[in-house]
Amino acid sequence: MRPSRLVPLSLAGLAIVVAAIALLAYALVRLAWFERNVSGWLSDRLGLPVTLGELAIGYFPEPWIEVDNLTVAQSARDDAASLIELGAARVELPWRTVFGRSLRVDRVELAAPRLRLSLDASGEPNWRAFADALAALGGGDAPARWSIGSLEFEGGALTYRDARDGAAVELTGVASSAREVAPGESFPLRLRLAGQATDYTFHAAIETFASLDPDRDTYAADELTFRGWLGGGDLGLGGVELAGRVAEIRADLAAGTVGIHELTFDGLGLQLAGDVEVTGLDARPDIAFALVSEPFAPRAVANSLNAPLPATADPTALARASARLRGRLNETGLAITELRAEFDDSVVEGSLLLPASDAPPQVRLTLDRIRLDRYLPPADAADPPASPQAALESMLAAARDIDVDAEIVAGEAEARDIKARDLRIVIAPNDTRPAATGR
Repeated sequence: MRPSRLVPLSLAGLAIVVAAIALLAYALVRLAWFERNVSGWLSDRLGLPVTLGELAIGYFPEPWIEVDNLTVAQSARDDAASLIELGAARVELPWRTVFGRSLRVDRVELAAPRLRLSLDASGEPNWRAFADALAALGGGDAPARWSIGSLEFEGGALTYRDARDGAAVELTGVASSAREVAPGESFPLRLRLAGQATDYTFHAAIETFASLDPDRDTYAADELTFRGWLGGGDLGLGGVELAGRVAEIRADLAAGTVGIHELTFDGLGLQLAGDVEVTGLDARPDIAFALVSEPFAPRAVANSLNAPLPATADPTALARASARLRGRLNETGLAITELRAEFDDSVVEGSLLLPASDAPPQVRLTLDRIRLDRYLPPADAADPPASPQAALESMLAAARDIDVDAEIVAGEAEARDIKARDLRIVIAPNDTRPAATGR
């Protein structure tokens, strides 16, 4: 099971556990002695060690259960680390559930839930035994008919670590609320969280109308809005504010597909819109994307990334750009198959391939026209070359030490009032002498 399935698994697992709690409450209400043995009962049902601090049960005005300090181990070993920790929980049930007439839960409140997920050096997930136990608790192939009137949790945390490559993600301060949750039904969902991944820290708030169907392994979100902040890493000291919206997300994990439609993003000085389609999620993920940007200032974007662009002879150069692209990302690498961009007074079209292997990148670009000398270093740092060909070769000088397969064609290039038409620059892999032709 891939990490991309962890959040849907958690939602599906929560639904099944809540249904199990409802059934357990029915037994508890009728058999008072079971209060002293609930930990053992849960351990037997899950096949994993379960410890419970305190348990309280009430019957009026409606049945309710309160649990403190619940822990589920990640395996049956006596020394197994915890997979799930829960500070406290309260579950309220209608009488019809107690009498076995439904799987309705009126209210679920969770305090300080923590989920610890990891992959060992062989890629084995520590949640496999728990996931299998949840599937068994689901009970047969009949569609689930459970529902939750209100779901609230706060103070949550999730950690994920991959021993194979050292990847680690930690979410803290997770809080969520949802109303009228049931399989296949749309319900309002609010989520806020903070976290850390590698050298970056972030916090986010999300609102959406979600739906989940664990029986079919399908999940969806509509009218999702997102606001957050990202800092650390290579970003500036103040970090960056981020915002976005998605018209719809559709995930069919049984088929291994995810669709993200009408995505908009605002952050890092960029405004983007597009669509993303993912296939082969459980085997060989293939991500197809189409993105378009509103006009932006390249220097402002570079400054947001704490990577300022070099000074140019013309201070107004690289002041405006926009792009439209389509491509794929998979195990073979990143391929931008269609690219159309505008920067300053130039229009660029072409393609880009960044192989995942050691093969050199492939670049194919065509420019309608370009004033080359405005992009060179300021005059006090280097004298402008005397011809468009020399100017373009000077701009590409850094590429001499890069193993790249590139071909750049300019319909019209100008430098120091000298114009060249159909200027073509070719950089061959492992070749330190780009060839140039023009007229």
